[in-house]
Order: sequence, then C-alpha cells, then structure tokens
Amino acid sequence: MVAASPETKLEGLEAKEEKENENDESKEESVALLMEQDIECPRCHGSMVLCSDFDSLYYSCEECDFTLYTIKR
Repeated sequence: MVAASPETKLEGLEAKEEKENENDESKEESVALLMEQDIECPRCHGSMVLCSDFDSLYYSCEECDFTLYTIKR
C-alpha cells in the first residue's frame, strides 16, 4: 500500500473545506431569499427595507429610522 503524500492530503482537505463553504453560502442565500425585502414599520407604518451588516440582517425604516434586527437561527 502506498501512503498519500502530504500535498495530496492537503489538497483533499482544501477541496473538502471549499465544498463545505459553498454549502454554507448556499444555505445563507436561501434564508435571505425567504425573507421579505420590504415590511411595514411597526412605529410609523412606513416601508422598512432589508439591509445587511457584515454578519447580520436587519430592517431599517426609511421614514422614522427605526431599526429592527433579525435573529439568526
């Protein structure tokens, strides 16, 4: 039996990690697609737009600047 070289093992691990990252990204995209882009503001009944920070999603009212953060499940 021939042992795999360290480079081959590293390439295999990198490929596996890349595939897992792609799966995570596709899950996040599907969650974002399920969320409504605009909702009604509970304060002024104006329009709230879906926005994103680096790692979170929130709704922001264009009229009264009310911010509604979402919870990641």
